[in-house]
Amino acid sequence: MKDTGFIRTAASRCATSPPKVTVAIPVQQKVTRYLEATGYTSAINTTNLVARVQGFLEKINYKDGDDAKEGTTLFVIEPEPYKLKLEHARAAEAGAQATLKQTELEYERQAELASRQVASKRALDDATANRDSARARLKQAEVDTAQAALNLSYTEVKAPFDGIVSARLVSLGEMVEPMARPNSQLSCKPLQFT
Repeated sequence: MKDTGFIRTAASRCATSPPKVTVAIPVQQKVTRYLEATGYTSAINTTNLVARVQGFLEKINYKDGDDAKEGTTLFVIEPEPYKLKLEHARAAEAGAQATLKQTELEYERQAELASRQVASKRALDDATANRDSARARLKQAEVDTAQAALNLSYTEVKAPFDGIVSARLVSLGEMVEPMARPNSQLSCKPLQFT
């Protein structure tokens, strides 16, 4: 055996002292858990804010990225034309109530006269038809008033839930149309990760 270099090197390694090992005392502390993953986040609830009535945008009550609480008015569409339509509908309803009252009184008179056989059957039939028509006109006027009040309420675009409002897509003074295009977007704060 001529080459003893390998044996000497291995033997010299074994003859040296063992490696130093350090020991630490265990420490108890809070650790933040985290997860690294590929995916994206999105809002649990998202909605497009759109006009439900036509008109010029009169007010914008938020800045892009603001928090919005449920029921907060975000946009105001000019309410004056809708206030006038509501007043017109209320006046028509009052007129229909007065007409109904008059036709009911006439019906009662004709019914009384017909029971004593002083009035003709035709007069009673006419009074009955007029009373029934007046009732129908009053019902129509009540529906028109309710619709006008609903349209007036639509001049204020409100947040349907708590969230963050995105960049608006309309400007002050711009004409907005019902359901034409979104005016802005509201996203719910809790996010989901997928």
